[in-house]
Amino acid sequence: MKGVLLLLTILLFVAAPAIAVSSSIASKAPNTAKKVTPLSKALIESFLQATKKIGKLGQKHPELSNYSGGFDAENQAGVVKFLRASAAYPEIETILATSGFSNLEALFSLSERVLAIGYFNKINNSDSVSLFQTEKILQANLNNLRASKASNAIIAKAEKTLNYIKAQVKIVQQKLDTISDEDKAFVQKHSDWLKQKFAAK
Repeated sequence: MKGVLLLLTILLFVAAPAIAVSSSIASKAPNTAKKVTPLSKALIESFLQATKKIGKLGQKHPELSNYSGGFDAENQAGVVKFLRASAAYPEIETILATSGFSNLEALFSLSERVLAIGYFNKINNSDSVSLFQTEKILQANLNNLRASKASNAIIAKAEKTLNYIKAQVKIVQQKLDTISDEDKAFVQKHSDWLKQKFAAK
């Protein structure tokens, strides 16, 4: 994955469940003492506009592609530090201010909520095979391979694939566990709007 700005764009509804998101961030409790801004269409629109504008800065500031740190949510502090030290930061500040975000941390914090409700919306509205169903299918396939005494190489490959999916399932489940009842209600009320809004991304 190339370019620090991709971190802002992968944390959207369109991100597939297989994206590796830090489990330490995903394991946060859904309801904390800290007051969070309720989700709204206006807030989502502001988020999309901000990330789109920041993403375009990569054309003007190609050095933004030079970030060599990790792109997971756990390294948010490193990404923020890099962006603040970049020549693009004054423009980023302007974008944040005009979009209603106090700083990069506020944008990243919302991006985590957006990713969580994105998983929730997909799982509740998708006709396709879910990640959870995939895990069961792969486990059954592995059991059959072992029962039929398939070669060690084939079994090892199946085990590797299953272990990867299990890790993703754990991350997605942890992320789903962070969703507040208020955010779930917002998704259920505006599910079609959210699907339409992010289908064009």
